[in-house]
Amino acid sequence: MFQCRWPDMSASRVAAVSILCAIAALFGVAVTFDACRDLVASGRGGYIQTWVAPSRVPQHVLRQPIQIDSASREGMALWKPVSRAPKRDAQAVGSADDDAPPVVKDASGHRIPHRTRGPNFREVPGSAQVLRWLTSLMDGALFSLSAVAAGLVLMVRRTRAGMGNSPLSDPMGPGSMRLCATVADKSEEVPDETVSDEGAAFNFFKHWWPVLTLNITDKNRPHKVMVLGQTLVAWWDKSAEQWRVFADRCPHRLAPLSEGRIEPDGNLMCAYHAWKFAGDGSCVALPQAPESESDKLRGMPKACAIPYPTREAAGLLWVWGEPGGAGSTAEAEAAAQRLPIAEAIETAETNPQATWSGNWEQTDMPYGWDTFLENVLDPAHVIVAHHAAFRKGTDKRPPFPNRYNAAPQTFTLTRSPTVQNGFQHSVDPDIVVPGLSESYLDFQPPNTATYIRHQKTGAISYLSLTATPTLPGMCRSFINTTVVYPEGQEAKNRSVPLVLKLLPKFHRHLNFLRFLFMDHVFLHGQEKILVQQGYDVNSKATSAATYFEGIYTPTQVDKSVLLFRRWLSAAGGVIPWPKGTPPAPERTLDSSAIFDVWNGHVKNCTVCQQGLRTVLRLRNILVVLGILRMAIGLGPGRLLSLAFFGAAYALDRYKQGFFTYEFSHADNP
Repeated sequence: MFQCRWPDMSASRVAAVSILCAIAALFGVAVTFDACRDLVASGRGGYIQTWVAPSRVPQHVLRQPIQIDSASREGMALWKPVSRAPKRDAQAVGSADDDAPPVVKDASGHRIPHRTRGPNFREVPGSAQVLRWLTSLMDGALFSLSAVAAGLVLMVRRTRAGMGNSPLSDPMGPGSMRLCATVADKSEEVPDETVSDEGAAFNFFKHWWPVLTLNITDKNRPHKVMVLGQTLVAWWDKSAEQWRVFADRCPHRLAPLSEGRIEPDGNLMCAYHAWKFAGDGSCVALPQAPESESDKLRGMPKACAIPYPTREAAGLLWVWGEPGGAGSTAEAEAAAQRLPIAEAIETAETNPQATWSGNWEQTDMPYGWDTFLENVLDPAHVIVAHHAAFRKGTDKRPPFPNRYNAAPQTFTLTRSPTVQNGFQHSVDPDIVVPGLSESYLDFQPPNTATYIRHQKTGAISYLSLTATPTLPGMCRSFINTTVVYPEGQEAKNRSVPLVLKLLPKFHRHLNFLRFLFMDHVFLHGQEKILVQQGYDVNSKATSAATYFEGIYTPTQVDKSVLLFRRWLSAAGGVIPWPKGTPPAPERTLDSSAIFDVWNGHVKNCTVCQQGLRTVLRLRNILVVLGILRMAIGLGPGRLLSLAFFGAAYALDRYKQGFFTYEFSHADNP
């Protein structure tokens, strides 16, 4: 398949191109406005500046002279069209001398240009004039739409190459994480860091798991979600104004409630036989039952849907791993368990000193949750696998760390690892980002890794990466950056450059997805080899020794990865998937399978769905305008129709990014 190769553009060049596109768009708006103004003015008896030579006036237009000034304006006339033109062909009248505009002088004898407007200098537009106005109107639209399309498409280079703001770059300043491996002092592997309470009971089902990002989820329809192999349905309860989660099966004949409807009364209807359920799971409508028995049948416990404890916090919908309604043991246990994210992120929504907008990047990953966490706990891979996301050096600006200028880095354990509380490593702050006083990599069981960076100014940034196991070999990830500023400092969101802020939100979503997808081919290959070595991700508990077989980890930066694998072994090895859970799919390196943007994100994101509709509409408008402009065929402006078709083609290429992504590390510059 053809793959675009976009020129390398720095942020300054992208800004310059964006400014030029904006100027072109403004020019197009000005041309359009001028054409509209003249058209409206003519309809109201206004004044038109263009002189029409008499020789160009058709014969069926009557010449009715009006005396303007007998001394100096003899010969000027007002041309008025006849209401009904003769059916014969029009013939030109007048002579060659008539083509010259009349000489007009004022009372002092000074010549007045023929374009000067005056109460007696008017002409009613003919069909040719109207056609010229329509052409100007179309040309103005051409400049505007083409400039907007060009500005959007020119950003694709940053998208396709992973350029722009890296999710691991410093959100508070110009620095970027200096993430790289350090060879240990000794030739053997890094000494083991063991989990002190290995063997302690750990129940994956007695924890909170995120399932949806609230600000991108459609409230008007139910949504199928997966948690620990359990198929659930999340839906918005209009009457209670809160999200609910049920087991995704109707108690009648087990039809999926996720294929149902949210009714105007706020209840969830099963679209199979129209049973309705309230937010607490009770059945409120059983239309097939006789009225005399309806209340009794609906009140039976077996007629109720199965609810799960839920919580809306930090911009996410969280679900407890076990079912339970009001007053149940599961609800009490859920209320006592804190969320597995940093407290600063959990409270950021109400903290005026925090920069937070609820924008979690939600993605369905085609690999296991344990592989996801291992990957995000490995900072050394970022500057290599995402090499193009870091700025290249210039004479005035040194380069960010990349695959060619790695530097030593040391990890030090700062929180002793336990099954229930996880662990934390400190990282040399001077190497991570210039201007930091402290830097930490924190793992909070069972599913969250957080990069915590302290600025010398007092601000603290939190990059949170969490994942929910959906099925064996599959997970849903959520990533967010929050910065908390000390009292007295204004909280500003500096995590996104100004140029990128001007882009549509759906473009930033796609850009971030492509950053994540650069790891997919590595992680698929890794899981495939682990399975060949005997590592079982389905249901059988696997010891850490099985994972460590065949790997060689002599660097300090692998400490967090190794300690996570030891934590997982101490917590039971793998998730005890429910009976009947399908096994992990076979791993493949087919790009169409592992770079699936539509199923990974777009189909669950209202922002990207609306963005796709906008791109398709704009593409179609450009095609239609290009055809019309070429059909009119007036003057050299006809060639501008090619710009319509070119912009439409570019948008069609951009549209493909909503469905799949093509990337090769061999082509990563």
